[in-house]
Order: sequence, then structure tokens, then C-alpha cells
Amino acid sequence: MKYIVILHKKYRICDEKKVPVEAQSAADAMMIAGKDPENSEYYVYGVRQVDE
Repeated sequence: MKYIVILHKKYRICDEKKVPVEAQSAADAMMIAGKDPENSEYYVYGVRQVDE
């Protein structure tokens, strides 16, 4: 399943990043996006499933 993980920057207001992730569940998608070193300055704000 495809998910869009919405990330917000830890110390800034209104700095948002949307990351497409292929995962089995929403929890897995959050963990995959959070473990990426590129996203180390962000926290998970939300997850949305993408309809195919």
C-alpha cells in the first residue's frame, strides 16, 4: 500500500514535507519515514493512505 507521510520541522512553524512511502501499514510508513537520515530534523505529523 502507498502512504503519504507528512513531516513537520522540529523547531520551525509551517515547514512541512510530504514523503511517499510503500509500506504494509500506516505504522510501518511512519517508522520508515522517521528512520531516513534525510528526515532527522522532522517529526511525523500525520499519515494518509493513497488510493490507487
